[in-house]
Amino acid sequence: MMKYTKSLSNCDFSLLRAAMDLRRDQRKFDAEYKAKTKEANAKLKAQYGTAYFDEIRVDVGPVCVEPP
Repeated sequence: MMKYTKSLSNCDFSLLRAAMDLRRDQRKFDAEYKAKTKEANAKLKAQYGTAYFDEIRVDVGPVCVEPP
C-alpha cells in the first residue's frame, strides 16, 4: 500500500493535462462549427428565400458493412 501511495504522489499529470487540452480543443472546434453552420444557413436562406436548413449534410455514398 505504501508503494502505491508513493507512486501517486510522484505521478506527473501529463495524461490529465492532455485530456484537458483535448476538451479545450473540442470546445473550440464546436464553436467554430456552430459559427460556420450559422453562416452557411444564412447564405442558403438568402439564396432560397424561406427555406432554412438546420444542418448541412454531405452524402458520402453507400456504406459497406461486411457481415460477421
